[in-house]
Amino acid sequence: MALVNLGSASLAVAVPGAATLDLALLDVCNVAAPNVSAQITAAASFSPSIGLDLTQQISLLNQMLANLNAALAAIPPIPTLSLSAQVALAASILVDLNALLALVNAKLAIQVSFASILATAGVEVLAWDGARNALGPALTAERGGATTHSNAVVLYTQSGAAWTAMQALLRTS
Repeated sequence: MALVNLGSASLAVAVPGAATLDLALLDVCNVAAPNVSAQITAAASFSPSIGLDLTQQISLLNQMLANLNAALAAIPPIPTLSLSAQVALAASILVDLNALLALVNAKLAIQVSFASILATAGVEVLAWDGARNALGPALTAERGGATTHSNAVVLYTQSGAAWTAMQALLRTS
């Protein structure tokens, strides 16, 4: 039976799964935010245009006619969007991309908050391996006095800041 002091640590060291989650969330945000920002930049540079006039279309078709007669018969005509439809489509895309970027930024804000909680130091990590009734009077009173083998991890602090961080991460009441 032993109570082993694993040392003083930050919450990220004391709860490694939470630290892994934090890093994964940061990775996702670091990939998504620049991607969405680039899409917004590209969409913002969009300029609507009117299709080629009839004379230009005939000129291009005459140049391609020798090679494309058979293919043109099989391809349906491609509709041309009006300027107002192009502008409406671009505006719709920008609204969607800005909403997506806001969502990514909100997740990044959560990650930054979570990272600061995990960085909080002053937590003693203790590992227990022994009889349930030998860990201490409070645990014995709560769980009963049996000598059943038990294991526990105790996160202990005397720091108010560390306790507040632990309350944000762990169920404490």
